[in-house]
Amino acid sequence: GGVVPRQSHKLQAPVQFGVAQHFDSLRSLSACSWQAPWARRMELSLPKLIHFFSVIIMWFVYILECEDKSLYTGYTNDLERRFKRHSMGTGGKYTSSHKPIKLLFSEKCNSRSEALKRERQIKGWPREKKIKFIQSRNKPG
Repeated sequence: GGVVPRQSHKLQAPVQFGVAQHFDSLRSLSACSWQAPWARRMELSLPKLIHFFSVIIMWFVYILECEDKSLYTGYTNDLERRFKRHSMGTGGKYTSSHKPIKLLFSEKCNSRSEALKRERQIKGWPREKKIKFIQSRNKPG
C-alpha cells in the first residue's frame, strides 16, 4: 500500500492520534495530527510513523535481582526509568512486593517484538539456567 493522496481524505478536522504506551518517552508525538507540516512533507501515515519509531527506539530485555534473591525478567525501551519505577513499587505487580536491588543483566534487541520474544524465552528458564546465563554473559573477555 502506498500513501493515499491528501485530496482523497474526507475528513473535516485534523485527525488526532494517541501514541501507544511504549512511546511515552516521545511525548511530543501525542500532540501530532495529520495536519502537521512535517508529516505532510514526509508523507507519513500512522502505520509508517509507528514502524519508524519502533525501529529507532532501542529495546532491552533485562533481569533484576530482588531483595529476597528472586529474579525478575522484563523488557523496556528505557532501562534507567524502568528500574526506578520497579524500585518505587510502580513498575509491575511482582516487583511491587519483591523490591528490586540490582540490574543483573540487560540485552539490546532490535525491536519491541524481539525483546518480548526474548523475555518470554528467558522467563521460561529455571532459576539455575538464568544464573548460569548471567554469569556467562558477565565474564570479561
